[in-house]
Amino acid sequence: MAKYYGMAVRNSRWRLVYDMNEEEAWLCDISQDRGETKNLIKQYPEVAEKMKAQFNKWWDTTEELLINEGLPRLQAEQHHLHILYNKQLKEKGIPEWAPDQF
Repeated sequence: MAKYYGMAVRNSRWRLVYDMNEEEAWLCDISQDRGETKNLIKQYPEVAEKMKAQFNKWWDTTEELLINEGLPRLQAEQHHLHILYNKQLKEKGIPEWAPDQF
């Protein structure tokens, strides 16, 4: 299940993140640590649990709308956007991006 894969929840003080490549969550006091350099999950597990519970409540209201839930995770080279990019790259190349064009 992808429920916590890359999940992030925040409020005015805290930010709880489940990294896509980690098992353990990361909790930061963003009011004191804007760079999010200190993981405070061990000091404030009750904050993390409350935020996770709020996320779970939200998730339960949206899960039926997630049409890809339960499908196996694709490798990057199997993703349809990756395939389209490589097709374009091979057939006509990728133009250089110029910010003044917009």
